[in-house]
Amino acid sequence: MNYEAAVEKLKFEYKEIFTKENGKPAWAYHKKSSPLQLIMPTIPFVGKNYFEQTKKVLLYASAENLSYYKTLDYVDYLDEDDKAINRHRLFFDNSFIKDKRTFYPKVHIAPIDDGRLAVAAYYLLRKRYKFPQCTPKEFYEKICFANYGKFSAETNFNEDYASDKSKLYDSKEYISIDLNILKPDVIIMVKSMLNSGKQRNVLKASGLKLDIFPIYQITPTTINCYIQKYPIENYEQLDSDIKLWFENINGSVTGKTKENYKSLFSYLDSIEAEHIE
Repeated sequence: MNYEAAVEKLKFEYKEIFTKENGKPAWAYHKKSSPLQLIMPTIPFVGKNYFEQTKKVLLYASAENLSYYKTLDYVDYLDEDDKAINRHRLFFDNSFIKDKRTFYPKVHIAPIDDGRLAVAAYYLLRKRYKFPQCTPKEFYEKICFANYGKFSAETNFNEDYASDKSKLYDSKEYISIDLNILKPDVIIMVKSMLNSGKQRNVLKASGLKLDIFPIYQITPTTINCYIQKYPIENYEQLDSDIKLWFENINGSVTGKTKENYKSLFSYLDSIEAEHIE
């Protein structure tokens, strides 16, 4: 498998399931242009160099937040299936059109857009698998990433259903497609999702030998309530590239939250030390 073939196969398989399900799940966001039709779920971002890696990594964030979509008074790319089905790549490619100096490319996944999850994955992979030093743009082209929850709940607020096994069930077939086509060696994902319902069985059903790293969802709440309990003494010993990535985190990680984020590196050290392949 190569990059081009994987993308085309993912798109084909996603469309097959989406058509077969015919409007399910009903709780997900519908199109403004066609209120009876759901917004197409997107395939994972596939790095152009993903299949060349010694360890192929699939990073799963939680679920898409489309709460802003309700405030729009116009139809945008989400109503166009051919664009929506690969929106992580669409956003990534567009990130450099206006500003080639962009540090964290926009990929339509908030914790990757602002760097907080990107830094965690980069640090863990550098430490565990000796991933080479690189920029975020270069790093993304070496891995794959997606939301584990393939749909966004149609509400007036951002509903995170990381622990809702009934909603996660509606993503099961899409996740199986991800695994069967991308055949990752390593999965990094939100531990509350992994522990919800039978998600471990979903991953095991692929038949792949997977190194799975379940981690906290990297939000201001988990940073300030849980991650900050870990020591930050090792921050000064971090490689210069890790510090640079940390310094460029933006969005919701500011002030005291950003200072507490420094504990993430000790937290990830503990995850890596306890991991059994």
